[in-house]
This record gives sequence, C-alpha cells and structure tokens, in this order.
Amino acid sequence: MEPREFVYHLLCSHFSVQTSGIHQDMKLRDLGLDSFDIFFFVAELEKELQCKIPDPDLMTFERLKDVIGYMEKQQGKAGERA
Repeated sequence: MEPREFVYHLLCSHFSVQTSGIHQDMKLRDLGLDSFDIFFFVAELEKELQCKIPDPDLMTFERLKDVIGYMEKQQGKAGERA
C-alpha cells in the first residue's frame, strides 16, 4: 500500500475520520487526535515500516504530509538495501 493510502486508511478505520475531510496539509491535532491516538497512530506506522521511529523524527510529524514524506523516505531506503 502506498504511504498516502496507508495513512488515510489508518485514520479512517481507527479514528473515524472521513476521507473527504483529509488533505495532506492538515495537522494531526486538527483531525481530533489526542495524545493517546497519536501514540497508537505512530505504533501502527512503525508496524508498517517495520522499524522504530526515533523521537527526533517523530518531532517532525506536524502535518500529514510530514508523515507521508517520512514513510516514502523510509521505504526508499528499504528498497536501496534490497
């Protein structure tokens, strides 16, 4: 699944966010996610990426496009190692 599709699917399936209301410039907090929700969201990202996301990288996750860009970068690195 592409990073954008994964992020949107995760938000819609676990957090009752409507797909039509999502755009990449949205802040995670604007989606109504509280601290626990964001923790769960990050745990699901780590499962998908099969790695631990370092805290300094997590601090860059302000908007959905930040998360999607991070996933794309990590998947690119995994492809280079294969």
